[in-house]
Amino acid sequence: MPLKDRIHRLGENLVYIETGLTIGAEKQRSRFKRGEMAYLTSNGSVCIFVNDSAPISAMNPIGVVKSNLHLAESAQTGAVMILRHIN
Repeated sequence: MPLKDRIHRLGENLVYIETGLTIGAEKQRSRFKRGEMAYLTSNGSVCIFVNDSAPISAMNPIGVVKSNLHLAESAQTGAVMILRHIN
C-alpha cells in the first residue's frame, strides 16, 4: 500500500484499478454490498462496489470503504485513484 492506477468502470455497480498483483483465490464470494472492496484474481484488480452487486466472477473480499465512497461513485474512467490502508 498505497496502490495507484487509473480507474476503470464496470457498468453502474463497480469501479476498479489494476494492481499487477498475483494473488490466488481465498474465501471468494459472489455477492457484495455497496462500499465493499474485493480482489479479482483473474486480472489482479481491486474493485470497489458502488452499488449492491452479484458480479459474474467470484472475488476475494478484502475490506470496506470507510469514508469518501462518493469519490469512487463520481469518478470518471481514466481518473487516477490512490488506495491507502487506514487503521
